[in-house]
Amino acid sequence: MAFEQQGTDVTLVAVDDPLPDADLVVVDSYRAMPDRSQIGSAVLAAVDDLGRDLAIDALIDPAPNADPEDHPSADVVLAGADYALLGPDSVEAPAADHEVKVVLVSAGATDSEGHAAAVANELHLRLPGVRIRLVVGPWGSDAAPQGIELVQAPSGLGPELHAASLVVTAAGVTMLESMRAGRPTVAFLTAENQRRQADGAAELGGIVLTDVSGAADAAVTLAGDTPARLALAARAATLIDGQGPARVAHRLLELAEAANR
Repeated sequence: MAFEQQGTDVTLVAVDDPLPDADLVVVDSYRAMPDRSQIGSAVLAAVDDLGRDLAIDALIDPAPNADPEDHPSADVVLAGADYALLGPDSVEAPAADHEVKVVLVSAGATDSEGHAAAVANELHLRLPGVRIRLVVGPWGSDAAPQGIELVQAPSGLGPELHAASLVVTAAGVTMLESMRAGRPTVAFLTAENQRRQADGAAELGGIVLTDVSGAADAAVTLAGDTPARLALAARAATLIDGQGPARVAHRLLELAEAANR
């Protein structure tokens, strides 16, 4: 969308499909290894938050504490939270709550082991009077203990995040969306490919990072510490400002234009 907003035609293709003629090719895949020899004269860029060293024209590493030196073989490296590939929120998020009234718990679309339900249940027991809302993904468990509100959000979690005083989530896209919305966030890993962005967000003070077994403890501690919670929310919002896609598109189009002169 960011490319289209800057007046550029975009074609989406699967990793294994032949590439159309293009001035710029952007690869976003953990399993693909971008290769200049396959794209002719096009500028080759890739998104990579695993820390791989790829010999390409431009590399986007949106892990919050990413360093260009992590990718010495790329000609241009766009690294860090300024390049997080999450666009602006559709509406302005409200200020963080001084009192914890609603906790949103999510572990992603494939929480078949019921991690989020277990965390939600513990929070329900330990935070009396607080509404605990549990996000149910399309491939996750929909079993919820009594007293917990189920959330199904096929169109996105924006309104739920805005209404939450505290978010407890897996360290994927929902974590970044929560940070963009300025929510105090406790995050836990559910996949190894989340580690660099989660570690980076924690090191920069944007989230509290824990494992699944410690998520409820961390959330209860944060719920009882208003200054820490508000500071965490404020810091998160400065890290993910929603302008990353526009910055990436602008820089890559500059490279493609220079290559075609």
